[in-house]
Amino acid sequence: MFFKRLEKLILATKKELKAFQSGSAEYDLLYRKIACYEAVLDYIKKGSWAKRVGAVERIMYALKNGYSEAAEHYGTSICSIKSSVYQANVKIMSIIAFDVLNMIEKSNADNLTAVMQLFHFRTDVDMKGNLFPLELKAYMSSPKRIERSIEIDEIISCLTLLNSVTLWSLADKVEAVDSNIMSHILYIINSTDPDAFNEQSIYFRFIRGFMTQQELQTELQKLK
Repeated sequence: MFFKRLEKLILATKKELKAFQSGSAEYDLLYRKIACYEAVLDYIKKGSWAKRVGAVERIMYALKNGYSEAAEHYGTSICSIKSSVYQANVKIMSIIAFDVLNMIEKSNADNLTAVMQLFHFRTDVDMKGNLFPLELKAYMSSPKRIERSIEIDEIISCLTLLNSVTLWSLADKVEAVDSNIMSHILYIINSTDPDAFNEQSIYFRFIRGFMTQQELQTELQKLK
């Protein structure tokens, strides 16, 4: 059962954490894993996966207090409570669609972030809808399955392209740039000041792909 397994992993990882010194690589990894497990638990408790809010409350009560007490508390049968928990378990597993708990447990420091990104992608409807910039979608093909065999190189080529234009990838690239320089460039691009026209023209030509980096450097040197 997903719920019970999650609870056991949280308790076991917290117990294991005590064996390591704070600040050590082992401690940091276990600490991150606990945060990941609790993010999964938080998703369950928030109940966005359930059709009825009351169903989430009933399930969490049963998991905490047992089937018998839950049945008595809600004035129903033990069988009904068990059925609700089972259906919720199946529903959550179908949404996540991969063994997130096992992957967190087995992950090292390098791939733990990727596991959680996949989890959030599977469980966050807004994230699925906003994986790529809105303006880019007008140029992208409609999702459809094709019957012919696809070469691995073709898949890698497309995925490499998509990776470079996701909001995640673009955000990482923007954050890596000096914010002051970025602010200056954006000012020039959006400026109506005649004094900025020549520099603005150079920026636009490079951004539109009409100029190589070497040509850009030459043109910028002329402005000095």
